[in-house]
Amino acid sequence: MSLTLSILVPTIPERAELLARLLKNITDNQGDKREGVDYEVLVHCTPPFIKRGPSTGVKRNELLAMARGEYTWFVDDDDLLMNSSISSVIDLARTEKRDMVAVCGLYTRDGKKEIKWFIRKDYGNDTVDGVYHRPPNHITPVRREIALQCKFPDITAEEDTAYSEQLVPLLKTESILSTPAYHYQYSSRNKLYRILRKKILPK
Repeated sequence: MSLTLSILVPTIPERAELLARLLKNITDNQGDKREGVDYEVLVHCTPPFIKRGPSTGVKRNELLAMARGEYTWFVDDDDLLMNSSISSVIDLARTEKRDMVAVCGLYTRDGKKEIKWFIRKDYGNDTVDGVYHRPPNHITPVRREIALQCKFPDITAEEDTAYSEQLVPLLKTESILSTPAYHYQYSSRNKLYRILRKKILPK
C-alpha cells in the first residue's frame, strides 16, 4: 500500500522540548477522520557541534532520501500545524494529484503580531492587502519525485532559499488549501540561534 505523506523534521538534542511539542501537535492535527490518514513522521536528530557534524541542509537531504510518501512536507521543530491540516493536505493530494499543495498560515516574530501568509507556485516575496505572499519552499507539501530533484546546500541557516529557487521552476500544477495550515514562529532571541551564530555561521 502506498503512503501519501511524509512529514520531515530536522532537529538537534538541544531542542528536545520543542520536538516533543511538535510531535504532539502533529498527532492533534490528524483530523477527526483517523481512517485513511496515511502519513509518516521522520525525525533526523544528531549532535550539532561535533567535528564534521551534519548541517541542517544535509539533514534535510537525508530525510528526503528516506521518505516513502508520495508527497513530502518539512515541518520545523519550532513551528506548529493548524486546523487538522494533515488530513486536509492528504485529501487534496489524493483527489487532485497536483505537483504541490498551496498552503497558508500565520507568521509570528518574537511572539508579537501575527501576519498572514500564503504560498502559491507563481508568488514571489511580496505583501498584498496585508497578506505576505511567498513562493513555494520547504514548508510546502510537494511531490517527492519533484523534491528529490532539489538539493539543500550544506549549511545550517538559510539553506531553504536554494531549495526554493530549484523547486519553483519544477512546479506546474497546484491544489489550494485555503484554511490556515502552518504557524511559523520565528524567535530572534532563540538561545540555539545565538549559539549557531557564534559557533557555526560566518560573520
